[in-house]
Amino acid sequence: MGRGSHEKRAASCFLDLNPIPARDNESGTYSCICETVPDKTKRLVNMSENKNKWGKFYEGFEEWTAGMLLFIGLTLIMINVILRYVWGTPQSLLDEFSVYFVVWGIFIGMPVALRTNHHIHIDILYNMLPLRLKRYISMFAHTCGIIFTVFYTYFGTQLLLDYYSTGQGSMDSQFPLWIVTIVMPVSGLMFTGRFVQKLHLTLKNGGKYWNDQMERGGII
Repeated sequence: MGRGSHEKRAASCFLDLNPIPARDNESGTYSCICETVPDKTKRLVNMSENKNKWGKFYEGFEEWTAGMLLFIGLTLIMINVILRYVWGTPQSLLDEFSVYFVVWGIFIGMPVALRTNHHIHIDILYNMLPLRLKRYISMFAHTCGIIFTVFYTYFGTQLLLDYYSTGQGSMDSQFPLWIVTIVMPVSGLMFTGRFVQKLHLTLKNGGKYWNDQMERGGII
């Protein structure tokens, strides 16, 4: 193999994410020792590598439900804006239900944001800590999250039962408010499940799984 081919082979190493090109001094040829670091998409797959079909279906259900609710709510808002400024006939019913759909979409989307770590969090100090301490802080945070979501689910259920027993409706359309608030216990259960899942992954194999994933740049 000619020198030009060896140089091209060595240069190709730099296309990987973490290349380590090496030269054999005796033969003058190049070899490539590359430690490939998975991209963000692969890291997400690695986090749930043992996920079954039900888990994949449930993740899709979360994402599509939240997305469709938000889409419907924003579409209703757009329609009412057109009715207001083009024909001058805004509909209070559209205002009311657009709020419902947007709120439902946000509440159902909270567990999705938690699962993918897309929620708002301050991690400046957290990122400076050693891996061992990070794990303990994550355990504490997930435990606090479980406590919060349990209370959230409980009081959301109480509010739902109160509206159901009184038969109270909204001011504009008299739409039953127990249907509106049913999203609270439902999203609370979904939220609690995601916090439990995160705590389980943090404790899995005595923390070895969590440490391995974090060292590889995984998302837990």
